[in-house]
Amino acid sequence: MQFLNPAMLLGLAGAAIPVILHLLNLRKLRTVEFSTLTFLKELQTTKIRRLKLRQFLLLLLRTLLIIAIVLAFSRPAMKGNIVGAVGTQARTTAVIILDNTLSMSARNEEGELLKQSKDFAVRVIDLIKEGDEVFLIQTSQLPSPVTESPLHDATMLKTLIRETEVSQRSFSFDDAFSLTKQLLDKSQNTNKEVYFLSDFQNTSWRNRKESTQKLFDENVRLFVASFSSKQSNTSLDTVAMQTTIIEQNKPITISLTARNFGEQKYDDVALSLFFNGKRVAQKNIALESWGSRTEIFSLSPNATGWINGYAELESDAIDEDNRRHFSFYVPEKISVAFVAEKETDIQFPLLALKASDDSTQSLFDVQTIFHSQLSRVNLSSVDVLVLSNMSSISKTDAEQLLQFVRRGGGIVFFPGDNSDVSNLNSGFFETFKISPVQGFLRSQNTSVVSTLENIDYNHPLFSGVYENEKTKQSQQLIESPEIYSMLQRTTGKEGTTIISSQNNFSLLSEYAIGSGKLLVYSVSPTLSWSNLPLKGIFVPLVHRSVLYCAIGTEQSSTFLVGEQPTLKISRRKITDGKQLAIVSDDSTEEIVEGMKENGNSIVSASIPQREKAGNYFVKSIEKTIGMFSVNIDARESDLRSIAEDEMKQFYTSSGIDPASVYQLQNIERVDASIMQSRYGVELWKFFIVCALVFALLEMFVGRTGRKEITGVTE
Repeated sequence: MQFLNPAMLLGLAGAAIPVILHLLNLRKLRTVEFSTLTFLKELQTTKIRRLKLRQFLLLLLRTLLIIAIVLAFSRPAMKGNIVGAVGTQARTTAVIILDNTLSMSARNEEGELLKQSKDFAVRVIDLIKEGDEVFLIQTSQLPSPVTESPLHDATMLKTLIRETEVSQRSFSFDDAFSLTKQLLDKSQNTNKEVYFLSDFQNTSWRNRKESTQKLFDENVRLFVASFSSKQSNTSLDTVAMQTTIIEQNKPITISLTARNFGEQKYDDVALSLFFNGKRVAQKNIALESWGSRTEIFSLSPNATGWINGYAELESDAIDEDNRRHFSFYVPEKISVAFVAEKETDIQFPLLALKASDDSTQSLFDVQTIFHSQLSRVNLSSVDVLVLSNMSSISKTDAEQLLQFVRRGGGIVFFPGDNSDVSNLNSGFFETFKISPVQGFLRSQNTSVVSTLENIDYNHPLFSGVYENEKTKQSQQLIESPEIYSMLQRTTGKEGTTIISSQNNFSLLSEYAIGSGKLLVYSVSPTLSWSNLPLKGIFVPLVHRSVLYCAIGTEQSSTFLVGEQPTLKISRRKITDGKQLAIVSDDSTEEIVEGMKENGNSIVSASIPQREKAGNYFVKSIEKTIGMFSVNIDARESDLRSIAEDEMKQFYTSSGIDPASVYQLQNIERVDASIMQSRYGVELWKFFIVCALVFALLEMFVGRTGRKEITGVTE
């Protein structure tokens, strides 16, 4: 038996009071004999003996009454067996798991959930005794504890707990329990306790799996304090850039999806879109209970370079998940190098770029290079290569072109009259590991050998070019060129067919290689091969082909809070001898260390994990050379807790008896619940009942004794 309030045992000294009073009443008095009373002695002897017996019973009952009351206030508790009682005397290793994820910033009638959980944790620390050790786990720090070694200082522990703030990182309960098991397995203490303070968000159990072994030993006690909120919460789930080819002052399409995690219906929620900190669009939307809504925004960016964008909903239960960040690049200048045997091979493509460039300042920086000069081209200063009528490409040149595409460059390939199928296959196509050319299909006297059969209008090259399906079909008939000569080739499984011919050959194929793209045309951009250069589709097709191949050099990446971003940046954009700097929305700057060369022109940079959502600028000196976005895991917005039966199923699968999991429900009873679990069932109620019984018996015996004394007197 253990006493949870042993100081009250000092009250047992009060049990001596009835004994002392009884002894005082036994003082012998001087006897005076009366002859007339002699005959009464024998008559009352029997009753006097009964009176003394009752006095002894009263003494015993009063003493037991005091003892029972004192024991009740000392809160005795008893284990089911001796081993359990002995175990509670050993030192304790406690692991406190404090959930500080975003969902814990929600509120209920008692206030913020995280504050409530911290109050519980502080009460737990108050029960830590000298020699005990404590590990503190914040879910935002997983898979590591707050400190690698156990803490013994209660003041320090309370400070760490009170300073815990809401984190935007998500976590998995599997990770939390796995770390807890590792810490407890290292402990030599007999007594082990786990305190899990969380809202037990359903989405945090996403990695549920059956355990092949018991999670904890039998001597580990698991205490659970669950906090929940009934607040409705809306959030932005996704932001998707639907336009791949982006130009200044040209419409782009952005898709936004908002969700409602709650029973409350919203009829008029403001959804806003921002570019570089300025609101550029806004809509009011309705959200059904537990529903979602997708809205499409179409607008034209009027600036060039990297655009810092985000979408935002109105404020609600959790504000952080009402904003979602994204970024994109509007090209200011694209460096294009035309490589050909002679100028007539690229005459029409050059005119197409000039005709499509309606900006006041030319988008394309064009240079013309003859085939013989290809090996001397500085590929690190070029975004897109247009190869036309190449008679052959050597293995060495092909390898350089392959590396150029892998690091984000783009190539647009056109055949020509000088093209040698054998040389192209063994040099260019074999190096790029794409389907070889089977041969030429040529006509006599400029007769038509094929026409356009099918166009993939879902491809980015045609996105936004045609208004609707009816326009697409009618335009395809009008724009279908007459083909006099073409390469006989199929795309193969390595690429995608964008335009196919009537005789089932590919007219235009796309290949994604590394970070760049390769577009292969099967017809030359000359009138001797087809009348395609005279068709209205030719100008936008060439223009968008060059733009599409250029996007590999400027792409934005999106990561979740807690992930480690890895960026690939062109070496030519980094000022020699200078480091990269990561600048957040609030202008906080961080220098990137450990950049690695990945090829001659690519730098790979691993950036430390981001702890806050936002857009981050990658800068060299003062020039922005890239961007990436970091967002909150959308699953954090669903505040629903895991169902009780699923919790029990998890405990069972992990070798934990659900009946041995102690629920901490009332902060005022935290210490009592924990102490009871340590020492067994408290017996104070039993002793209160005993005290009442002793009091009733004392009253009954005392009243009977007074009646008999009165009878004797009479």
